[in-house]
Amino acid sequence: MSENSSPLVIICPLRSIRPARHVESWDVDKDDRRRYNPELQKKSLENRKGKQQDFDNFVNKLKEYSKSDKPIWEAAAADEAQTRANSLEDQRRQEAEIRKRRDEIKRLSITGN
Repeated sequence: MSENSSPLVIICPLRSIRPARHVESWDVDKDDRRRYNPELQKKSLENRKGKQQDFDNFVNKLKEYSKSDKPIWEAAAADEAQTRANSLEDQRRQEAEIRKRRDEIKRLSITGN
């Protein structure tokens, strides 16, 4: 490295600022995992598949949004609005079905059949 150039610095919020040549490996090996609280280990293993599925869904959505001509954030906002509209429509449909069932129960209880 020449005298005029400064070393590459990596900033990590969990670590202090260090020159790149001094960056540690942050991989967690099996010995470190054994030191974890067994309850936390169990909880982590139980939640792993769900978190992986959530991440896969997120990545797939990003891929879908990137196919659009719009910026990703606009495509995501449009998809969210569509999802919200579909959810409201489903909720209204369920409420209407519940009302129909209540009316049917009232009608049957009044007529005594």
